[in-house]
Amino acid sequence: MEEFLQRAKSKLDRSKQLEKVHAVIGPKSCDLDSLISAFTYAYFLDKVSPPGVLCLPVLNIPRTEFSYFTETRFILEELNISESFHIFRDEINLHELNEEGKLSITLVGSNALGSEDRSLEAAVVRVINPSEQSDGELGFPESSSSLVLKELLHEAPELITQQLAHLLRERSGFSHISIDYLALGWGRHVCILKTRFLPLPISTLN
Repeated sequence: MEEFLQRAKSKLDRSKQLEKVHAVIGPKSCDLDSLISAFTYAYFLDKVSPPGVLCLPVLNIPRTEFSYFTETRFILEELNISESFHIFRDEINLHELNEEGKLSITLVGSNALGSEDRSLEAAVVRVINPSEQSDGELGFPESSSSLVLKELLHEAPELITQQLAHLLRERSGFSHISIDYLALGWGRHVCILKTRFLPLPISTLN
């Protein structure tokens, strides 16, 4: 994941004329779930998109405000994901890219752009928003990261590295759900991750 983020940041910084950009953007709350979802889904898009498309996660706040998000920063530091490779909203001119017909947007954790970005609505091609979705079997609320994980396991499970598995596990809802629920529903996804990337400590699931 860190290699992908570093490469995306480097391409953005060095490329004066980008061909196509697919930005994955979360809400201004910049919560850990939507941030991890943006990182992961942008990584997935980077692997499956045609050459010439720069896929990158965009944190929907200025860089100077990130210091206030202590929990998010702590978790990312624990996972060895350097803050220097993040791309913040004030570091990419989405409006210019949109005017040039180069921009596509996926929203995670929200179904709408802010009022200042209404002109970008036509560029939105996908919304991953758990607010009105729940597990079909048990009725538990989904999270953005659990929806992204489901898609990865279905579409391209080979792309899930050990670091990515740990990253997703942090906010896929596993730490907030009882082991009984995991055994019945999301447990099958946890089992896949544990099978591919042992050990994934069971203590984190309680």
